[in-house]
Formats: sequence, C-alpha cells, structure tokens
Amino acid sequence: MRRNSNRLSRSQDGSRNHVNLTAIDDLFNRFKEAAEEKIEAEGMQALFEALDVDPLDITSLVFAWKLRAKTPFEFSRSEFVDGCVNLGADSLEKLKAVLPSLKESLNNDDDFRSFYMFAFDYNKPIEQRSLPIEVARQLFPLILGGRFAHIDLWIEFLEGKKHAISRDTYSLLLDFARNIDYDLKNFDEENGAWPVLLDEFVDFAKPRIAQDKDRMDE
Repeated sequence: MRRNSNRLSRSQDGSRNHVNLTAIDDLFNRFKEAAEEKIEAEGMQALFEALDVDPLDITSLVFAWKLRAKTPFEFSRSEFVDGCVNLGADSLEKLKAVLPSLKESLNNDDDFRSFYMFAFDYNKPIEQRSLPIEVARQLFPLILGGRFAHIDLWIEFLEGKKHAISRDTYSLLLDFARNIDYDLKNFDEENGAWPVLLDEFVDFAKPRIAQDKDRMDE
C-alpha cells in the first residue's frame, strides 16, 4: 500500500515541512536496482549525475552522512526516504537546492566531527574494525584537505604503511590536526598519550618542516 502522498514531517532544523512521500518513493525507484530495495553503485552514479555532483567530491559523502547510510555505495529505501523527509526534499530540484547547506554545516566543529567519524564507519569493511590503509590514503585528503596543514606530509608518511588505521588513531588525528601547532613543537610525545602512528609521523615530519622553514628564511 502506498503511503499518503502528503505528510507533515519534521525537518532537521525543527521546522515543519510538507513532503510528498510518493514523490520520494518514485525518486528512489528511479535509481534503485530493478530486483533490489536499494540504490547501488550504478544507481548512485546516476543519482549524483542528476544532482550535478561529482561522486568523488566530498558533497557525495556528506549526502550519505545526512541519509545515515550504513553501507558504502548503497542507499536502502528507508535510508533514502527518511533522509529526504528530514531534508524536506521530495524532488531532485529540492535536493539540489539543499546540498550547499549540507556542505556548509561542516563549518560547525561538532557537526564536522560527527561527519568525520561517520566517514570512518561508512568506508571501512563491515566485517573489520579498522580502515584499510589504501582506503584511508584516499579518504584523508577528501575530508581533511584544508583542515590539516600537513595533510600532504601525512599522506606521504602513510605510503608503504601496511597496518590499517584504527578508530582511535583516526579520531585522534582530528584532534592532532586541530590542536598541534604548525611546527609541531607543542606535540607532547611523552605525556600526550598519542597513538604510536602519530608519534612516528611527528618524527617523520619535523625535519621536513624545519627544512621548509630554512628555505623560506634564506
């Protein structure tokens, strides 16, 4: 049975909006797999193309965060419908209109941390507790670009590393990026209780940063 085509729903900001649930269902059906109750990789590609969003842009990941998606490259019907209801969007045009504000919400520190931790859970294999290093090396520039002064050094440092990134290390990297000075001099290796990987990164990065400073001073 179809749900009522018009229903009063509460949006994310607490206001109330009329959304057409039939229209959201139809939108889901447009992109879902024929024999499945989910939008998979091909359908997501088509959806983001219709929204004028590059699937490799951070906006696509922010959209998945707002839908509370649990599986990479997949939106279930309930995730898509409930997410669109919360966004007050029952058409492609309305989704297009709301996407810029979703990205802007990352300017809030608490919202960004929520998004940042979602990205970990969303991108790691379901059966694993850690983020594969090859996935991490692609993910970090996407979400920390412009937020971590040494993101390029960090990615270079991770080259050749084989161990996956634990949730604790991943979480504390954001604290590191926010709180450690550019020259890394306020990094307390002895008393900071930082993960070993960050201790190793500081040992790797300090000489490089000092060399760059010397060149600039010449």
